[in-house]
Amino acid sequence: MQTQSSQTSRGNTMDLLLLIGLLPLISGVLGNCPLVQAPQWGRVRERVLKDGTLQTVYSCEPGRRLKGHKILTCTADGWNHPIPKCVPHGKLPPPRFIYVRSLTRLQL
Repeated sequence: MQTQSSQTSRGNTMDLLLLIGLLPLISGVLGNCPLVQAPQWGRVRERVLKDGTLQTVYSCEPGRRLKGHKILTCTADGWNHPIPKCVPHGKLPPPRFIYVRSLTRLQL
């Protein structure tokens, strides 16, 4: 006769073995991919497809275009393409400046 404790232990062991067995399958879903950052002058958003595949979608600010792939997919070996860059395209919008007044004097 098994006790409640041994049944729980066996259940936990089976759950762990099941998880270990599924780990190679899950790695494509969870991915072996490093976290990504938006490129300079751009944005990135993540999405998960119905099959659990992780993707990142890149876009750029006005006046810039994406150089590289717009959508990257996480695979067991990492991202399927390099992270794209945002490069100037056409006429760039004027830069935004912030005026800062110095409270110290420069002595020569």
